Amino acid sequence: MSLIKDEGDGNDYTLQEDETSCWITVGNASIYIRNEESFLGVDVYARHRECDDPLSSLWIRQPEPATDEEIGMGMSKPWCTRPQVP
Repeated sequence: MSLIKDEGDGNDYTLQEDETSCWITVGNASIYIRNEESFLGVDVYARHRECDDPLSSLWIRQPEPATDEEIGMGMSKPWCTRPQVP
């Protein structure tokens, strides 16, 4: 399994360190996530049309790792929360 369930509220997952990519199906979309040394890539395809051109793509440089201080403070800030889906 490429994704590991995080502890906590039940909808957070982490790509295993020895994996460089994974597919996630959301409704009628297939989402391909790549974790390369120098970049992160996300491609969204229509489900069952993964060989076509992606509907949308996002490429970013790998972010710098968070400091120990940032990790300790991160989610405890009230303005730093993830949106919740009803």
